[in-house]
Amino acid sequence: NRKALLYQQRWQCAGCSLRVEQKYSKSFRFCHYLGKFFCTGCHENQMAIIPARVVQNWDFKKYPVSNFSLEILNSVYSERLFNILDLNPNMIRKVEKLKVSTRCRAQLGKMYKYISTCRFAQDSLQQMEMHNSPDPHLYSIQELYNTKFNKYGLTLRNIIGEGLKHVKSCQLCQARGYICEGCHTGETIFPFQIGVYECGICGSCYHKTCFNPDQDSCSKCTRLKERREKAKISVTSEDEVPQP
Repeated sequence: NRKALLYQQRWQCAGCSLRVEQKYSKSFRFCHYLGKFFCTGCHENQMAIIPARVVQNWDFKKYPVSNFSLEILNSVYSERLFNILDLNPNMIRKVEKLKVSTRCRAQLGKMYKYISTCRFAQDSLQQMEMHNSPDPHLYSIQELYNTKFNKYGLTLRNIIGEGLKHVKSCQLCQARGYICEGCHTGETIFPFQIGVYECGICGSCYHKTCFNPDQDSCSKCTRLKERREKAKISVTSEDEVPQP
């Protein structure tokens, strides 16, 4: 409670260390970010979103914070510092908008690897670079806020849509596509397309209807394994041939 916290602080402001008698401590203000009390000079009742409340409770209400805390929170507002999968994995399952945006970011990240090397895709790259993240679960508070209030998922889907249009019409990108290792229909597919499964070992692609990772083994991985085994046998046989 208030009295216990101020006692721990020795009736001092957590900012400037101003000490007051207990009877005058009512003027001290609580900072919801640092969890300490400050004098009115160090705490001007300014409001801010508290990252821990966002990550743990999806709570974007603003709470009173000290001047020092406000500077910190403003400086990191747009920085990607919060890995939702590590901090609160249940949040992704519970919050549909967060689930959608995370899925879109994963798709965008795969697409960016292709389009960033295409010399004809400069028009699409600027928006992709702005929203691309090396880890789809790594968010800034600003991105989490936009996820809840500003249709961040829709923005990502629109960017992905433009990227798919480019890939479909670009001969250079089409040349870097894959043929499904399951049905071999001749249709060009890409790992960033919905409905496509990418092998995490060799990188080959399948239609999800053609491959079940829980039951099937990757045919390309199997071929590569057989080739390595044949190569070992060949080398062993050559070593066993007597020299003249």
